[in-house]
Amino acid sequence: MMTCIGPRREGKRCNDCDWTVCRDCMAPENQDWTILQAPTGCCRCPNANFGVPYCTMTTSYLHGDQMKHYTGPRHPEISSSGYPESAFDDKPKKCKNCGEMRRCLKKEHWTDYAPEAILNMVEQAEKESGKEIEGRGQ
Repeated sequence: MMTCIGPRREGKRCNDCDWTVCRDCMAPENQDWTILQAPTGCCRCPNANFGVPYCTMTTSYLHGDQMKHYTGPRHPEISSSGYPESAFDDKPKKCKNCGEMRRCLKKEHWTDYAPEAILNMVEQAEKESGKEIEGRGQ
């Protein structure tokens, strides 16, 4: 794990969990993480990151409080989510995380590691190249 040497006063502090990260730790190129640990630039809140609710973001296995991944409802903007409209509920309902009335992703997508668009791009690349991408079987 990366040792933080940057001044925290120049970084970001979460008002909810009191976690502070320095500017260097927030930079994408300095993120120190594994699939079992969240990046160093995330706070410790279970349902949000520095006040931004995870339910408003598209799916990512990085979301969570560094102890448990966030697996609750999500309602990112449909047009930029990476999901087709059919992946969302037909009608708005109250989000169990933030309380807003929104068209949420269907429950089967709450624990996706990434949006369907990424998987679709991989499948399209396989078709165009005429071969399977290593590690994926048919």
